[in-house]
Amino acid sequence: MKKSNKKILYILFACIAVFIIAFSALMLNYANSPIDQKSSTVLVNIPVGTTLSEVVNILNQANLVKHPILFYGLIIMKGAARSIRAGEYEFNTSLTPSELIDKLSLGDMRYYLVTIPRSLSAQEIVKT
Repeated sequence: MKKSNKKILYILFACIAVFIIAFSALMLNYANSPIDQKSSTVLVNIPVGTTLSEVVNILNQANLVKHPILFYGLIIMKGAARSIRAGEYEFNTSLTPSELIDKLSLGDMRYYLVTIPRSLSAQEIVKT
C-alpha cells in the first residue's frame, strides 16, 4: 500500500474515532440531564398497541422529550424498544431521559387507590 493511501486511511479512522467519541459524549450528556429544571408533574397515557415512534411523539407533545431523535436512539441503546408498556404514567420533569425510559420499560404507572366498603355486594360495586 502506498504511503498516501495509508495516510488517508489513518485520517479516515481518526475522523471516525472522533465522531464516535463526540456522539458518545453527546448521548451521555443528554441521557443524564434533567428534562426541565422546573419540577412539575405531567400525566401521559400510552395506549395499548402504540408503536415506539408514537410513544416518542406522545412524550414530545407532552414536552417530556426535547430531542426526539436522541431519545429514540437512547431507547434503542438501552435495549428498551420492545419493553415499553402501555398505561397512564405520571412523570416529574426533573427526571432524566434515561430515568423516563426506565419508568416506561418497568411499567411504573400511576395507580389509583380504590376503597370498597365491606357492606357492598358485587352487584352494588358494579353499579357504582
